[in-house]
Amino acid sequence: MFLVIGRHSRFARWILLLLAAASFSGCAWLDFSSQSGKSTLWRVKGKTNTVYLMGSVHILPKAAYPLKPAMNRAFRDSQRLVLEIPLGAEDQQKALRDTLRAGLYPKGETLSENLTPETLAMLKGALPYFNISLEKLEPFRPWLVSDLLLNLYLEKQGYSSDLGIDMHFLAAAQRSKKPVSALETIRAQTLPFANFSDKAADAYLRDTLSGLPFTVAWFREMAAAWRAGNVPALEAVVLSTQQKDRGFHKTVFTDRNDNWMPAIRGFIGRKDNYLVIVGAGHLVGSEGVVEQLRRSGFRVEQM
Repeated sequence: MFLVIGRHSRFARWILLLLAAASFSGCAWLDFSSQSGKSTLWRVKGKTNTVYLMGSVHILPKAAYPLKPAMNRAFRDSQRLVLEIPLGAEDQQKALRDTLRAGLYPKGETLSENLTPETLAMLKGALPYFNISLEKLEPFRPWLVSDLLLNLYLEKQGYSSDLGIDMHFLAAAQRSKKPVSALETIRAQTLPFANFSDKAADAYLRDTLSGLPFTVAWFREMAAAWRAGNVPALEAVVLSTQQKDRGFHKTVFTDRNDNWMPAIRGFIGRKDNYLVIVGAGHLVGSEGVVEQLRRSGFRVEQM
């Protein structure tokens, strides 16, 4: 799903390197040239400071840059950057360990024996395209295999997690020595997947495999909606996840949004300006961060 794609994309890339995956080629074309109109960016003005809320796409093509001026202005006007999870170099090894801890089977247990015959057959049919053997995937749980294949598929089309919005502004913050903090840990992000039942995990991988032929075209449309700040289109994606699996939606979106709100509300009224960057799906919809702030009495303006 667009608003979940890339949740572990940086860590997925490291694991893919360990698998000696096929070299990437090609480039998905997407017109990002327009600089006019709204952005997936909101501004909250407190009595003493401004808090910017930026929706991220975690994996993008080179054509996504340069970004709209409003996004760059929000970064320049902020003294502090806040991301979903810690992504600095000192955090990456720990994050990879946490991802693998959640995504690996215990010794002696394998992927094949935990998949239904239907899903296993689909996986075997897809692997030649990626030049990955089933043997190399056997230690991984279905949700991590799903992330690995989805990210590899997109990278083969010219997308990269290094070009995601969070990584772009993290690099800019590091160059300017701007303080960076996070709303949660990678362990908190992997928890919903680690708690998947066997049935849910199998369905998650099967959905990814069956959707691969349509991924790039669909992702182009959704990335264009993000680029244009098209809130109704982004809300429709969030609603579709809720309708498909309410439990998954609650864990991935609703609960995490609620967990973040005390910190985000706490940024308003401080001395420094803040730029908060989270996945675009967390900002839109009736349970999103923007609407929660509005219900709390704050004026939130889309830029």
